[in-house]
Amino acid sequence: MPNLKIGKTAIMFFSKTLGRSLRRNKKHLSLTAISSVLFAATACGQTSVETNTLDASLRAKNTEIHYTVNEGPPNPWIISPEINPDVLTLECASQKTTRVTFVTEIETQTFDVSFEKQVRFDIILDDGSVAKTAIACTSLPRRYQGDYSPQRKTAGNLAADLGPLIDTYVDSDGPGAVLSIWKNGKPLFEYERGLSDVKARQLRDLSQPFDIGSVSKEFTMVSIMQLAERGKLKFSDPLSKYAPDIQNADKITIANLLNHTHGLPHYLQNATYAPNRPLTLDEITRLLNEQDLRFKAGTRLEYGNTGYFLLAKIAEMASGQSRERYIRENIFAPLGMTQSGFFYTDAEKLVPVQGYKDVAGRYTITGPIVHPTHMAGIGDIVSTASDLRLWQKAISEGAMLTPSSFDRAYAQTVLPDGSKRARGYGFMIGYIGGQKFFYNSGDFHTHTQHAYFPETGLSIVFNTAITRENDLGEPSVILAQILGKLFDQQNIQLLNMDVDLNEL
Repeated sequence: MPNLKIGKTAIMFFSKTLGRSLRRNKKHLSLTAISSVLFAATACGQTSVETNTLDASLRAKNTEIHYTVNEGPPNPWIISPEINPDVLTLECASQKTTRVTFVTEIETQTFDVSFEKQVRFDIILDDGSVAKTAIACTSLPRRYQGDYSPQRKTAGNLAADLGPLIDTYVDSDGPGAVLSIWKNGKPLFEYERGLSDVKARQLRDLSQPFDIGSVSKEFTMVSIMQLAERGKLKFSDPLSKYAPDIQNADKITIANLLNHTHGLPHYLQNATYAPNRPLTLDEITRLLNEQDLRFKAGTRLEYGNTGYFLLAKIAEMASGQSRERYIRENIFAPLGMTQSGFFYTDAEKLVPVQGYKDVAGRYTITGPIVHPTHMAGIGDIVSTASDLRLWQKAISEGAMLTPSSFDRAYAQTVLPDGSKRARGYGFMIGYIGGQKFFYNSGDFHTHTQHAYFPETGLSIVFNTAITRENDLGEPSVILAQILGKLFDQQNIQLLNMDVDLNEL
């Protein structure tokens, strides 16, 4: 299956929603969620936990059966025969077995499953067809449970408030994390925990560079907006001006690419996508034209990598410079971002923190599996917490963009039906404690979360080196809980959704 080689690049797209999928639909993962877990495991060179597999069969009259877990209440499961296998994923405790009982109109069977013992079975239907199914364990997600009220004893004491929160997710002897919180140019709280190199036992610290994943899209956005300010391009320019052979290019504008309303397919989902070959404009054109459009341009918003890869190419054509040269000369150098560079070309000077995959408590190293050209515009930058603070301040205070350009990027996208989406150009937009802020997440080998409040100068930068197989949404949960502590609120709004921080 060649599409399983997409790996960590696919996580950049799927991790925005997969964590929520795992938590809200624990009983039965969709094919998309199962595939993205497989993407992650394949990409990172992860060796699966050795398991004993029991083969069995179960007779049923139709595709709707019921099951119980550890003698709990019955749960419905509608089997999908077209998915081979259709996997029932359960949260299992380490070192314990989970008893699963299946009940059909014909028979009842009970299986004991664990990380070391899984079940693969055929469901034989009345019409003679066979549905290939399986039961798989995923570990329980880690979750901090705490008090966010203004009356809590630790209110105002960031070390007492945030230290235990981070410690819930980051072990002192495992892959590490860093957190940096500043306000108006002064540090409020900085925290380092864990290791940057598990084998060498090297401690994690704030000076170490890390890949920022999709936060790189912000640099792509600013490049485009600077070029618009200089008259090199217009937001209303059609994509056909730069890539005329892409389907529907005359109906898609640069603005559509910036706010993910272009409707083009996700090129990663093309079965012929080859991560180890150069990704050129001609190649992405082929990949996009072999798939159907997702929707009419401007009518919906759907996050992905397609638009920002194309924006990186457009910026090169409009500026007459390579992406790397443009960003070094127009962003890094003017801002003094001396600890920022590009993941592949600056690997010797800026050695990024190593990322790790955790499968049932076993760590393996994640590594690049895509050709460098695939990351252009979408995930190619390495930086540090201190450099990202410079970046946050610069884009909101006029050092990179005019006030009108920043206001345009900082506005929620409004769709034709009048509904608002919590994305502007290049980043997401949130509200908490009556304050508006922008934030973003980046997932490549490590995971970066950052948020900035232009009105107060509050800056948050968090990076963790651990990817948990069962919970790719964990870094976003951590940022949300940090915000809850800072603003004394257990219920906050992210992506236009109300979130209870103790129920994530």
